[in-house]
Amino acid sequence: MIRARRLEADDLPARVQWFNSPAVYEQMAIDAPLSLSGTRQWYTSAVLSDRRRDFTFEDVSQVGRLVAMGGLTDISRQHGHAELYIVVNPELHGRGFGSAAVRWLCNYGFIQLGLHRIYLHTMGFNDGARRLYERLGFVSEGMLRQHTMHHGHYVDRFVHGLLRTEWANQSWAASRPLRLEQS
Repeated sequence: MIRARRLEADDLPARVQWFNSPAVYEQMAIDAPLSLSGTRQWYTSAVLSDRRRDFTFEDVSQVGRLVAMGGLTDISRQHGHAELYIVVNPELHGRGFGSAAVRWLCNYGFIQLGLHRIYLHTMGFNDGARRLYERLGFVSEGMLRQHTMHHGHYVDRFVHGLLRTEWANQSWAASRPLRLEQS
């Protein structure tokens, strides 16, 4: 089980460490290595943006143990959509923390933000991520051919979406606002 809270400046060293892990950056369209100073600059602007919400997820059985970070970006009130991202602590892959964080983020987006659609992208070679999102109710909406430069090569990216009506039919869909922990 996880507990969510807003991303804080104290979380940034762990964020840099995770994103610089080959287990993470090999699966994402990011330029690694990230620096702590650059991440602090990003955080300063991100925390002020009304177009994104970034969260840290902790394991409730071990207080303070960070298991994932994620959020909703490119939030559009006009169009009612946002892009979801998730990064799991590389030492804890395969333990269900990513699935729990994705469910929490979707519940937050549809309930608190009133979104109509949540979407995300996966790298063309990341079959495991695509299967995970499909198990959670996301629908594959298509492939963007050779869309992203990744380690010097163009790679395909898949688009996945979850509509409010599809989310409402999920067994994990929340019926009331979620609680955010304060640190």
